[in-house]
Amino acid sequence: MKRFLMEVIAIVCALLVAVVLIFFFTQNIGQNNYDTFTGNVSKLPLTITSPVYGQILTLPVKEGDTVTKGQTLATVEILNPATIPAPSDLYHVHGKMLSIQSPSSGVVGQIALAPLSTIAGAGTLMQMYTVDNTEIQMLIPQRYDIGSYTGFSASNTPDGRRYPLHVIRQIPANVISNIPITTTVYRATCQQISDCQAAINNNAIIIYAQKKQVQSPFLTTLRSWWNSLLQNI
Repeated sequence: MKRFLMEVIAIVCALLVAVVLIFFFTQNIGQNNYDTFTGNVSKLPLTITSPVYGQILTLPVKEGDTVTKGQTLATVEILNPATIPAPSDLYHVHGKMLSIQSPSSGVVGQIALAPLSTIAGAGTLMQMYTVDNTEIQMLIPQRYDIGSYTGFSASNTPDGRRYPLHVIRQIPANVISNIPITTTVYRATCQQISDCQAAINNNAIIIYAQKKQVQSPFLTTLRSWWNSLLQNI
């Protein structure tokens, strides 16, 4: 009988401990495990030009469109046959028709001319923003230690999908305009090219810094007690 009572007491104690552990685990889950910072999207435009003097016949893209490498950006009727370029990955020639291809995946920026306009040889057709010419800058206040985080991710909107970042190095804050001197700037890239392509459309993004998990001494003690009770039952 005495042994039975001891077993019942042990089971009751174990259940109480389980309830306490669940409570504190729940409290930990509800805590904010991220610090948020501002990120800049620095873009250098890539200028698309026409190698010939001619008339723009079609312009199947518009400002803000996402394009892939090799996609047709414009077709031009060559008005000076003496300037017909050699075919290449960027220029496809069919008689007097020139097709200008996108040199990289990216986003169409400013378009300089409209369809049916005349363009000079080496004249600017449009500007593009590409992943290769895009840099993410994480703006971290100096009171935060970047080494205290286990990883970084970014989102284009507060409720948008987060994509992981790879931090490359620190860069001087004075090379960027309108950055407080109390801010440390880190250069980062997307781990997936498709994520950076989506970020090109933004000038600013949200940076999420994953905090290291701090183990509560009280929870550690409770876990040890729980394990000890399980061994004795």
